[in-house]
Amino acid sequence: MEINRLKGSKYASHFVGSEVYSEGHVYTVTKVDQLFLLLPILSTVATKLSPYEQIRSEVESKSPGLGSLCTASSLSLVCEVSDCMGDDMLLYKLSPPLVLSWLSRKHSRVRKVLEGRREMEDVRNRATDKMSFGEGFVQEGTGGDENQVGNGEGEGKEGGKMKSTEEEHAALAICEYLDGEWGGKFLDFVGVSRTVLEEKKSNTKRKNAWDKGRDVEADKIMKYTMGEFDGKAKEEGKKKVMESKVQKDLKKASRGMKSLSSFFGKK
Repeated sequence: MEINRLKGSKYASHFVGSEVYSEGHVYTVTKVDQLFLLLPILSTVATKLSPYEQIRSEVESKSPGLGSLCTASSLSLVCEVSDCMGDDMLLYKLSPPLVLSWLSRKHSRVRKVLEGRREMEDVRNRATDKMSFGEGFVQEGTGGDENQVGNGEGEGKEGGKMKSTEEEHAALAICEYLDGEWGGKFLDFVGVSRTVLEEKKSNTKRKNAWDKGRDVEADKIMKYTMGEFDGKAKEEGKKKVMESKVQKDLKKASRGMKSLSSFFGKK
């Protein structure tokens, strides 16, 4: 299983039943294909024909706990299988074409889900438009089929077809589980530009900066609600109060006391 956390505000809370939970994060738990976890290790231990038990043992030694996920059926999806040693000892070797084919099938399934969501959203939007406008009203630029693009693809700058948004988003979703080398090979295989990865990194940096700024603002709001309008001014005020209190105590204690020089004069 895979656990993802959607970070909430620093001071967010949730009502769960009749209780309040102070942690403002939301967690989602979903299944993940074990081959995504095995692929980086198989790239180093299954480079030549080897028995299944040997590959499983090496996977376990490199990453304890993953050996149980390395099954013969999962290896057959991404590995070349040879019976040159007999049916009782099958040999496995990682096959890049099989890996890319397997990733491509994953990509197609994710893309279909995203396209289905887009179609549902389009249906809802059309229903909203009918409620907002009259039945015979046609918005400018939406009449006829001349403005519609089939299969989510259009003409690119170089005369070819540019990829739909769903296709790029699906590719990025798959790349979340791949290292840099396999991610680049996969994008080339499905025909998606590698620049989408750089755009995602820049978007992630902007999001992290935004989250950091949001936490700073949340701290300011919390201090404001607690009466701390200016932390620095408040500390300086406390310091002045302490200094004045010490001076007042010394002045009070010095009343009626002899000077130090009086102890060294003539009797």
